[in-house]
Amino acid sequence: IIISVNEFGAHHLGYEVDELIGKNVWIVVHPDDLIYVQTQIFRLKSNQDPGEIVFRKIKKDGSVIWVHERVRLKVNDDGSVKELWINCRDITDLKNVEHKLIESEDKYRTIFDFCHEGIGVVKDFHFIKINDRLAEIIGWDREEIIDQVFTKFIHHEDKDRMMNYHVRRLKGDTSPPTAYECRIITKSGKTVWAYLSVVVMNWESEDQLVVVIFLSDITQLKIRQIQYKVLFDTAQEGICVWYHDEAILFNNAFCSISGWDRSDLENKTNNMFDIIHSSDKQFVINNYKRQLEGDIRVDKFPFRLITSGYDIKWMFASMVRIPWNGDHAIMLFIQDITSLKLTEYELAERRNLLYNIIDAIPFPIMYKSLDGVYKVTNKTFSRMINLPISDIIGKTELEINSEFSKDHLFWDNQLITTQKCVEYRITMKSLDDNKLHSMTIYRIPHFY
Repeated sequence: IIISVNEFGAHHLGYEVDELIGKNVWIVVHPDDLIYVQTQIFRLKSNQDPGEIVFRKIKKDGSVIWVHERVRLKVNDDGSVKELWINCRDITDLKNVEHKLIESEDKYRTIFDFCHEGIGVVKDFHFIKINDRLAEIIGWDREEIIDQVFTKFIHHEDKDRMMNYHVRRLKGDTSPPTAYECRIITKSGKTVWAYLSVVVMNWESEDQLVVVIFLSDITQLKIRQIQYKVLFDTAQEGICVWYHDEAILFNNAFCSISGWDRSDLENKTNNMFDIIHSSDKQFVINNYKRQLEGDIRVDKFPFRLITSGYDIKWMFASMVRIPWNGDHAIMLFIQDITSLKLTEYELAERRNLLYNIIDAIPFPIMYKSLDGVYKVTNKTFSRMINLPISDIIGKTELEINSEFSKDHLFWDNQLITTQKCVEYRITMKSLDDNKLHSMTIYRIPHFY
């Protein structure tokens, strides 16, 4: 029974002093802690030394608080409890902070243990804490890693670099990179490529520094990179990657096809457009910019470039927009079509020469396909049927809308039958469309 209580003892529970006098002391103890408190007091009875108890109490309004009580017993001669002296302190705020810290620690421990990245804490040069994922990546058991020098697991070609970074960090040097690649040797001797990010932090005290390592296995990524590099370097097409108007990557075929050494191209990375023929430069730049904006209509086109020996080469280009570092870049594929272009020029010259010869012949000539469409005529034939050449080419006899037919020709308004003419019909293959065409030559003896 409570026989005395000060104002703080009553008010911190929401009571007035007279409300507690005469009440059972156990009414303010949380039911879940009652047995624990009674047990602790019973133990105090046996040794009669002051004791400390931390437990929960119920306030008048039903809310719960945490208290720290220092308890002293006074007993009768027969050993029964005479009085219970209690010094009470409200520690609810402290308990709440402690609870949050425990929750936070549990969360961080969960993240640490179940993170997909390997995490290790290196104090001085030894692992003092690691998660299961790091052990899995390194290929050793946790017990075999703890207390070991971290470089034990590093590939011999990377050890010096890693140790150099570590020593400089511990000395306060901030220049070493905080993220980089290295190779790890597993227990079985297998090489694993890893991507590391590191952070220096205090551990347990302000003067105790540790390096926390976050490690990801990038072996499969490195294998794919090597495979892509082999494909890139051995491709028959020239390949160049343009990023922000700068050529940042090109393969061996690009050097060979463009006629420039790799060292020359590397010096021109900011001026790669300079190797394009002046007449085509703006055309290529415009196509590059439009493709970068997503206009796929300009993905293929021919252009000319200038080699290091100042020769002109014709290229057939294909452009495609690709993702690059969170942005977009343009991948350019080129093929050397110089020989094809020279052949086209030669055919065009031959065609023009043939047309000039046909046009210079003093008797009428027309050249039409087997389906009756006019392909070539000369001025004499045009004058003979009284139509300009532009109205004849590409049309059939019926479409020409004249009285010209198989049996009649017009010449200076005189009707002439084919019996008065010498007719030659030749079937030949066209250089334009690789189709068979017929050529009929009318020579009118009356005028010669």
